[in-house]
Amino acid sequence: MNCQRRTFYWGMVAGGCGGRYRLGWIAYDPENPRLRVLFDSHPPKGAHFHVDDDILGTPFAWQSLKKAEERFFKMVCKHFNIDPEVIP
Repeated sequence: MNCQRRTFYWGMVAGGCGGRYRLGWIAYDPENPRLRVLFDSHPPKGAHFHVDDDILGTPFAWQSLKKAEERFFKMVCKHFNIDPEVIP
């Protein structure tokens, strides 16, 4: 499949109060929804991500909402073999 034509969906929700964020961002392949990248942050786990069937998640160091968003899209592009220039 040509990576330039590959379709994937993503959804983003983020809210913050007092410098603390709760977020849930997901990108997945609609032809195979098990292929996914999910970033979320919630107590007690804090910021972490899941790739494909990873249930536990992998923590990452929180720097800012902007840095987390950049990390999310970078991981999505790498995981789905997408040219970062085609991401809106």
